Amino acid sequence: MKKARIAIVLLLGIILVVAIPLGVIKVQASSETHNLIFSTWGCFPKHLPDSYLGEVALVDLDIDTIPDEVQGVYWWNGDEWLFWALGAPGCSLSTMGGGHTFDYLMCVTGPCDWEIALSIIVPTPTPIPSPTPLPIISMSCVEARDAIQDALNIYNTQYEEWPTTDGQPGDIEWIKLVPDFIAGVPSNDSLCDWWVNSGPEGEVCVRHQC
Repeated sequence: MKKARIAIVLLLGIILVVAIPLGVIKVQASSETHNLIFSTWGCFPKHLPDSYLGEVALVDLDIDTIPDEVQGVYWWNGDEWLFWALGAPGCSLSTMGGGHTFDYLMCVTGPCDWEIALSIIVPTPTPIPSPTPLPIISMSCVEARDAIQDALNIYNTQYEEWPTTDGQPGDIEWIKLVPDFIAGVPSNDSLCDWWVNSGPEGEVCVRHQC
């Protein structure tokens, strides 16, 4: 039975390749649910429920629930036909998504009902690395003022703006200065809160007594 299934799949694949130039590019979706009903043999456009937001992993389908009449599932991804068939080599379709976004061409050799369990594949979230803390350097208020002023002047000469959120005078964005213009954030910034002054513009100043 499996050898016959594979042979039919390959034959259907040939039919699809021939059909593509004739305009069979995107099949129309039906209103079937996950209980797919086929009343005769042939290839029919089907899709999983619109409300289904997950993916069915074809490799995980219970073999005992797949009718012998089901010969293949085909999907046009915009560039080529992908296919899946039980036991067939070289399957290029691994999952089925829900709704009209994923319309499939399903081929059967006779009437059957195919009950598909809607298992959900939860994508593994990409871990977002924590930002590396900026180095802190210990210096007196006078040393910090002079070092920051030098950094501001060089930064402004290079970028024609100030190292703040909007490029205007204001609170210093240290990530824009460290380490290219100053070795680290002055340790007394948490107390002084160094700023770029607006009058005179560009002169380093503090919001609090250092």
